[in-house]
Amino acid sequence: MVPLKKKDPDGSVMLQNKQGQFSFGTPSLDTILANRIIFIGESIYGIAEFSQFKKELIKQINGRNWIVLFEADAPGMKLSQLRGDTEEQFLDNFPRIMQTFQTRELIALAQKQGFPCLGIDVIPRRSDADFPQDWKADRSSFIHHYITARESDNWLSWRSAKIAQYIREIASHYPSSQLLVFLHNMHIKRDGRSERPELRLMSAREHLDKDFAGQMYSIAQFARAGRACHNDLTAFDFEINDPQSIETLVDPQSSGWRLFKCENLVQMKVAYHHAFEREAIDIRRQYEYAVLYGRVIPPEFIKK
Repeated sequence: MVPLKKKDPDGSVMLQNKQGQFSFGTPSLDTILANRIIFIGESIYGIAEFSQFKKELIKQINGRNWIVLFEADAPGMKLSQLRGDTEEQFLDNFPRIMQTFQTRELIALAQKQGFPCLGIDVIPRRSDADFPQDWKADRSSFIHHYITARESDNWLSWRSAKIAQYIREIASHYPSSQLLVFLHNMHIKRDGRSERPELRLMSAREHLDKDFAGQMYSIAQFARAGRACHNDLTAFDFEINDPQSIETLVDPQSSGWRLFKCENLVQMKVAYHHAFEREAIDIRRQYEYAVLYGRVIPPEFIKK
């Protein structure tokens, strides 16, 4: 079916057909896919709809040489990939907030397209008993470094740098592959160091600037209103009505997503971290694109 295309003067393009399927405008897609590393972020982990854009992008890169990277236990994901785990076994490498039907669908779709799924996080999630004997020493070292860093004053900075290191190593090991990276928005900013003190963090992308300058795009996802989940899986309701926020460019009752090219926005817009913390930096300085959703719901959890 031919999609129905809508363009707005604010720089957004939305394509939607009658079945609720979504597609990209060709110029936007070609520009995005020209990059070595594409970051897809999200402002809140516990939202079902944020998987829609990710799935659509995976479908669009069918037949290309890509690797999909998740914010999941790095050694555990490597084990799952080498062992040929099922999608549900892959979920053992994820935090509880991501152990959802939506994450399982992303893994299944990536594998169907022939894309390896790897992890880039430093937090141990997988049971130690799952690892082969010849992996035990490396696993113990991984856990030791995590515990030491977690107890330090620079835990968040250390984690961000290590996520970047994993991305760098994977890019080096697979020099002919492009990387599709799923992270929180805080890890994909172009200028996280300039945020207000409570939210200031040098992002994983910033750590990679010297190695991949001009080869990276960040696409951040935001929601205007609805219900989401905290990391402990408790639900909360929210609605963002700040007229200066990027979230208010979509109606709070709308469904589906809209893709905005940030540099085309005519006015300064800021974003909200986890729905309640207002950021200070113009979104045009932080991301190449923003994906906005109107009303959202929590994901469906497989494991609680």
